[in-house]
Amino acid sequence: MDQQQFQDKLHQIDQKYDRHAHEVEIDLPESLGLTKMDYQAPTEQQLQQRAEQAVSPKYDEKILKATTDSENERQKIESKVAEEEIDYGWKTQEERRKFDEKVKKLLDGFVRRGVGQSSLAKQAEAAAEAEHLGAETHLQRQHLAKTSAFSEALDRLEEETEQVLANLDDQKDAAVAEKMAALLKEVRRAQNDVLKYNNSVDEHEANFTVRKERARVAAQNSESSRALRAATLYATIGIDGINDMKLDEKVAVCRAYFSQFPRQTAVALFNADESLEYHLGKYYSYVKSYVESLPETV
Repeated sequence: MDQQQFQDKLHQIDQKYDRHAHEVEIDLPESLGLTKMDYQAPTEQQLQQRAEQAVSPKYDEKILKATTDSENERQKIESKVAEEEIDYGWKTQEERRKFDEKVKKLLDGFVRRGVGQSSLAKQAEAAAEAEHLGAETHLQRQHLAKTSAFSEALDRLEEETEQVLANLDDQKDAAVAEKMAALLKEVRRAQNDVLKYNNSVDEHEANFTVRKERARVAAQNSESSRALRAATLYATIGIDGINDMKLDEKVAVCRAYFSQFPRQTAVALFNADESLEYHLGKYYSYVKSYVESLPETV
């Protein structure tokens, strides 16, 4: 990864655990800006209304069912996501507790033997640290695999729902157009051409508005779900637990980034990045030592 990607990953970790849902803005215009032809046929609105009234009940019921089914399935998946976040937080805390207990026992044993500051004691502590980091990495990989699967499931659900709704919209539009064709059978050719064009404008604008709203709702739901997961974590493990999780993830990102470079380059990049003290907190010295211990060549 390059330096910008590295910084982005660190900021994304902070955003991931933000308990507040922020207003999402969709980068789409207010409308397509299509212009209707000036058509004054007095019966168009009546004919359009009759066509819509004949077709809408059938398709509105199908659309409502498809939307409801999709929302229920989404809630089930997000419930599983929340459960996984809680389970992962608990496992991470338990691993940390076991590690702290193990290190304490080791050091207490060396102290009792009068060799608390010996190289043997330090080697034993380092081995325990390595084992702990390995266990945490394993937990993170398991967690990532599960959350990725849930994310993919949500993406598939969204795509499938959009396809179903798009098909229903197309079917409804086709049914309306067919009904309108029957109602407009006696309308003059010129009036019919203008009417078809204006209906096309309405259809495109209406579909665009629906798609834009769906995109906004989907994006806002995603943001709300993210904030809910973060809030659930806060309620479960508290600010200290959250900070530990953030620090663990940031340490992992730092190790992955700096290990790309030979020692001299890595140390220079590390020292030049003033934001790392904020991001790493109590692990700043640990990561600095790690960087300084990298091989001379990659």
